[in-house]
Amino acid sequence: MFRATVNDVLLTGLALAVTRWRRDEGRAVLVDVEGHVREEELASGALERVRAHLDGLPSAGLGHGLLRYLNSRTASALAEFPGAQIEFNYLGRIGVPEATDWSYAAEAEAAALGADDGMPAAHALTLNAVTEDRPGGPELGAHWYWPEAVLTEESVRELAETWFTALDALAHRAARLDSREDGTQKEKKA
Repeated sequence: MFRATVNDVLLTGLALAVTRWRRDEGRAVLVDVEGHVREEELASGALERVRAHLDGLPSAGLGHGLLRYLNSRTASALAEFPGAQIEFNYLGRIGVPEATDWSYAAEAEAAALGADDGMPAAHALTLNAVTEDRPGGPELGAHWYWPEAVLTEESVRELAETWFTALDALAHRAARLDSREDGTQKEKKA
């Protein structure tokens, strides 16, 4: 088992997907990560690198936007660096009316997930993810937003499919490690 938060796994999947999508493994991509104070311990391969980076930031990077835009002492130094191209936000786990006796208010969903068409886009791509408790069990929802002048729907669809493939691979890896820890099955090596 990875001992990772949902946020850590989703962000690791995004890092893997963006690397493949951009086809240039050597160049870094800056990602703004919305924080909701749900950080925990972590763990394996790319997941370890993402977690180590997040752990190296005070409050998982929560104050970096404040330092860059609102702190007069640090703003000029940080302005020299490029801004993030991607924004990632894991909204957490919510109930939906048909599955639970608790859920979000309809107006809250629109406010949390939607992009305001009247505002300029701050990122080339925004991904808002949420786990919804549905009648058949929890389901991951992903809401992608991008300026049409910057990215095509086909390009974002390719990234989304690659992200879900990476998440599926991480889930299978965790299941193999979990079953090995239980002693019920040994991991096969090629």
